[in-house]
This record gives sequence, C-alpha cells and structure tokens, in this order.
Amino acid sequence: MAVTVERQPRDRATPWLETSGNQVLVDVLRSWGVTFFAGVNGGGVVHVAKHLEPYTDLAQSRDGISRMLTMGEYVAGFAPLGHWYATGRVAGSVTTTGAATKLGGSGMTDAKLHNIPAVYLIALNSTMSIGQAPLQDVSVHGMNIVPQLQAELGDGCVVIDDVDTMEEQLEGAQSILMESKPVAIAFYPDILSTPFERMSG
Repeated sequence: MAVTVERQPRDRATPWLETSGNQVLVDVLRSWGVTFFAGVNGGGVVHVAKHLEPYTDLAQSRDGISRMLTMGEYVAGFAPLGHWYATGRVAGSVTTTGAATKLGGSGMTDAKLHNIPAVYLIALNSTMSIGQAPLQDVSVHGMNIVPQLQAELGDGCVVIDDVDTMEEQLEGAQSILMESKPVAIAFYPDILSTPFERMSG
C-alpha cells in the first residue's frame, strides 16, 4: 500500500538559526517581487532551494512566498518568459551545476532577444573543488561557463564570489532587470552558504 506524505510548510514566524548568503539571495529577490522559480533541486543549488517552498497550486501564485516548481532545466529556462507574458512579473530559473546551465541557457537567450526581465540562478562548482576535476566542472578547467555568460549578457552576468559584496552586486543585477533584460546570478555554493551579516544603516 502506497502512502502519500505531504510536506508541511515552514512556519514563517520562525527565523532561520543562521542567516547565510543563500537566504539573503532569496530574500533580496523576493523584495524585488521575484517569488516564482522553476528548475531542479540538487547539486550546487540545494542550499538555495531549501529557502524556496514547493509550488503546488495556482492559488499560491500571489501569496508572496518564494516558491519553486520542479521541472527539467530546459523547460525551466523558458518558464520566466511564460510567467512574464502571463503575469507581467519577473520570475526565475534555477539550474544545477554543469550541463544544466546550457539547457536553461536557451530560455535565457530568448529572454535577451525579446527584452524580457528574468533571473537565472546558476550554481558554479564549490571553490574547494576547482582544479580537482569535479563532476560537471564549470571552472576554467572545464566548461568555463562564466566567460560564456559574460559574453552573452555583459553586465547582466553577476558572479557572487564574496558575501560581503553581494548586496552591491545584486543592486547591479536589479538595474539590469529594470532595463527589461535578463540577469544570470552565478554563485559558488560554498561561498553563498557562509554566514552573512547584513549591513546596518
């Protein structure tokens, strides 16, 4: 006999025990109105995705909670375009490390060509694995993905390589979105998982 187990949503009144760059990234995107994401959880995005609730019903579309609809990366790359056309709101695509970036990149290219603001969260390899031949290597020793994203998006490619400068980098990404252009926010999972102290003032 099969049993269905439903995931209980987190109590939003309960803060995370430790604020990391992962949580700050999701919070900043939420403050911009970006609450819908599509993609696959796992690999380098698992720590970002744990801050996204599952998207399970259309009624959740306007509840203000950051949610992710699980689907293959190729289709997820186009989800922000459809979301923009259907709602007029910016959405995001989440890709795991490696070839998934290429799959989601097809939608990113269309967003660029059609002047659609969209967010593409792209996991890079952990900094500890660079030069160690990691599976799905996107560093300079493998796919070398960051220069490819920069060639296509220019300033629309933001690489989070330090949580202390993350807020400034995200402000730059927001200005690109406001010009009706897509942004790729590439990040090193180990760096984004470090504790984050918000600047006061």
